[in-house]
Amino acid sequence: MKKSTNSGCVPTCLILLLVITWLIGTLLFWLLNSFASIGATFLLIGDYLANPFTAIGIKSPTLGWLLLGCLLGSILGLIQGLKRTGRYSDLYIVYLAAAAIFLGLQTVAHWKWESQFNLNAFQKVVLQEDFTAAKDWNLTEGAVIKDGGLFQRQPNLNWTGWSSWEGHTFADVDVSADAIKVNGSDDNYFGILARVSDDENQNFYTLRINGNGRYVISKHEKEKWQDIFGPQQSDIINLGNSQNRLRLICQGNLITALINGKLVGIVRDTSYKSGRIAVESERGEESAVAVYFDNILVKVKSQSSRFSQS
Repeated sequence: MKKSTNSGCVPTCLILLLVITWLIGTLLFWLLNSFASIGATFLLIGDYLANPFTAIGIKSPTLGWLLLGCLLGSILGLIQGLKRTGRYSDLYIVYLAAAAIFLGLQTVAHWKWESQFNLNAFQKVVLQEDFTAAKDWNLTEGAVIKDGGLFQRQPNLNWTGWSSWEGHTFADVDVSADAIKVNGSDDNYFGILARVSDDENQNFYTLRINGNGRYVISKHEKEKWQDIFGPQQSDIINLGNSQNRLRLICQGNLITALINGKLVGIVRDTSYKSGRIAVESERGEESAVAVYFDNILVKVKSQSSRFSQS
């Protein structure tokens, strides 16, 4: 009786099919990622070159791209026109002019890009509050100024309250404060706010921490929270009933957060343009967190006029 050889062929064919499928899948994966990387690179380069148009008041990225496209189209059209009319001797002038234009754009783009991350750009002190003679503070329920600080404890369950400084409304601002947790659950967050709106929408950006060593950059609108960075755990935060230095910088659409002098997050968001500064604490189902806020420092750029006396 002859033995069948088909039974040994089936596993071999199956393995071969799986290997071929894996190779095709891997190849497609790397091709798609490569094309995505190339596309992202061109987009980043385009954004980089379109960014300088903000220097002439073009704030919309769409208009920046439109101007960049018009500029590229004009140069390419001029080159083709000179070639068709046989004026090849004039081409080098166009090439030199185009190179000069794009070199200038790159220089301005690099300068503007670097200036966004310059944490020392804010030099003009608007408020230096140690709460020895505090004024212009709109205190939330449960907040009181005493013992050289703003003591804040939220009396209501599942609620967040903030005390705002009414002296100025800011667009670009650098606000920092000592936050000293003295009591309450380590799970509850507290922190500093910027661009707090005066209307009922209650818009603002915030940097919050808790006693467990977690922090989050959020935005708030109409009693709704949206975390835009975090929550994250960090050993930079002093745990429990300790003091931490919080700093929140709003510069255009760039939101930068620092804790105890260390950079912890940079995000971009275009939701809110201006508002007041404030400090906040919250309460969940358990006991409220009790926080002293002190040594609040608010700065703007030296040349900035983008804030108004209230």
